[in-house]
Amino acid sequence: MKTFLMCEPRYFEVSYVINPWMSANVGRVNRELAASQWKMLYDTLAKMADIKLVAPVAGLPDMVFTANAGLVTRHKEAIISTFRHPERKGESSHYHRFFADAGYRINEIPQNIFFEGAGDALFDASGELWFGSGPRSDSAAIAEIAAAFQVIVNPLELIDPRWYHLDTAFCPLSDGYALAYQKAFSSASVATIQHKQGHLGDG
Repeated sequence: MKTFLMCEPRYFEVSYVINPWMSANVGRVNRELAASQWKMLYDTLAKMADIKLVAPVAGLPDMVFTANAGLVTRHKEAIISTFRHPERKGESSHYHRFFADAGYRINEIPQNIFFEGAGDALFDASGELWFGSGPRSDSAAIAEIAAAFQVIVNPLELIDPRWYHLDTAFCPLSDGYALAYQKAFSSASVATIQHKQGHLGDG
């Protein structure tokens, strides 16, 4: 059974701007609707997966985006995110505590290297990792992750601030292919994706 990490949107709001989509939505969150949608997602996932909950923290509204918590492996190893924007840096200590309490071995990366977890790092069906550097995560994190997890990393470069995390523009599929929005990536990254198509699930 798969396991998902979720965070109740008790304190979710748009109170600052750290990506282009937020600028027109400051103060416009419908909390009742957000709570209802979150509960619907929770109930749906709970029918097919094990759900772990990290406690929401006042003043950290983006903790609901738990993909950004860090990167974990099936062997219960974790790298906790080092967020680029000051508004999110406070999340790291709470995620560190959560994963440590859950029995994960925490691998540290230098605090001056920005890395925003599974928002920018996605495993494919073969166990290789796809990494998106650019608006949020630094390419310097690639060597740290490869060394910590002993994994092959396929580097991609995100070039449009509207697609600031890899998971907004790229999704590995179980049959060895991937969905990708070409305009979010550099030409070299598009070539990398096209070259690997059909081979992501090999191995």
